[in-house]
Amino acid sequence: MDEQKFIKTPPLLTYDLIGEGSNNKSFHLWIAEDGEGFIQSLVPKESQTYRLEEDTIKDLTNILEKHENAPLLTKIEFED
Repeated sequence: MDEQKFIKTPPLLTYDLIGEGSNNKSFHLWIAEDGEGFIQSLVPKESQTYRLEEDTIKDLTNILEKHENAPLLTKIEFED
């Protein structure tokens, strides 16, 4: 994203990728019913938020739809 805005909506998922040594990474994921999606890197660097591409959102939506406990978000809201 060009301007880093705070996303007020709680993330759909928070996940950690555990690497060897101290190469761990954490992320927040937002995907809305309207096809909008974002990912935010949390660790080890300063948070950066990225808008997901349409194909990526479709792929992730297909994966999430197979899990009843991970419904898509109705809307993603940003801080003014």
